[in-house]
Amino acid sequence: MIYLNLKQFDPALDSLERALTLSTEIGNKLGQGTILSNLGYFYWQANQNERSERYLLEAIKIVESLRPGLKDFDKITIFERQRNIYELLQEIAIAQNKINFALEIAERGRARAYAELLSSRILNLPLEQLTIPSLATEQIQQIARQENATLIEYSLVGNSIYIWVVQPTGQINFTKVDRASLTVSINELVSETRASIGVRNRGEPQEIAFLPGDLVKLNSDAPDYEPWEVVASKLDNNRLFLRQSSFPQGVTIERPATDVVAKVESRRSNNRYLQQLHQLLIEPIANFLPSDPNANIIFIPQNELFLVPFAALQDSQGKYLIEKHTMRTVPSIQVLGLTRKLKQKKRKKRRYFNCWQSNHA
Repeated sequence: MIYLNLKQFDPALDSLERALTLSTEIGNKLGQGTILSNLGYFYWQANQNERSERYLLEAIKIVESLRPGLKDFDKITIFERQRNIYELLQEIAIAQNKINFALEIAERGRARAYAELLSSRILNLPLEQLTIPSLATEQIQQIARQENATLIEYSLVGNSIYIWVVQPTGQINFTKVDRASLTVSINELVSETRASIGVRNRGEPQEIAFLPGDLVKLNSDAPDYEPWEVVASKLDNNRLFLRQSSFPQGVTIERPATDVVAKVESRRSNNRYLQQLHQLLIEPIANFLPSDPNANIIFIPQNELFLVPFAALQDSQGKYLIEKHTMRTVPSIQVLGLTRKLKQKKRKKRRYFNCWQSNHA
């Protein structure tokens, strides 16, 4: 790798090939995967994309062959160490305009441990005996049709955000967004956005019933009492921070959301963080989203994008995304499909049990 960074390609290639031979001789599978990925990087640097793609695919094949029998923590650790393989392969695929293949790779590199757990429950097999194949484009399209939803998958690759939109019809659209112009990192922007609407803990739900600027009435208010303005919401315990026009600047009261009896109107102010994330993540794909607010949208984020409060993102007019779309978030398209199968299995089991009960009543 030092030779490669020095642009000394011949000794770099010689060293990588000898390392691959040695790793193969001693049976070091993880080492083989690492060296194959480095060979893929070598040929990518040499502008030989097709050859690079072959080496990276072989690296992924070896790394994934190590998964059966490992504990979940070890599976995640191996993936974190080898994540660059999936990212580089996506970049090479996009450079060759292989949009669907890049989506398959993006999907292949996420939430595999969870997908395996779901598969073991569906098939009634122990995890160590289980190997689940990655999704092909046709299967991804089928899941979109079955869910009757627009699937939106994000992938962070270098200084770009790759976004695939899979329509309920199966049509796939792709957009590449440059994030090099951001003055802060994605992680910092997401963190600042969450703090601006009172969300500070990891792991809370994305659903937001009351948003900053909403005017509400509480169960203790007199009929002619001035509505309360929502300043922020705290999702971990479902509480609201409220103020009235007579309050000094910065003074609020905290009340449980269950005390709200009605939402009166809205005096929303534009939130620059919510609008900046909307501009980055939603506007580039706005033309591909359904116009019917009841149509389902399913977000499949990656890394820090899992913490984006998608429901609260604001467009340039201050309108929240939840007002225009019905949405939810899942860790991967494969997990979405497996969750559907698990639900079908449980329904089938309940029908069988109910039928057995009626026959033995």
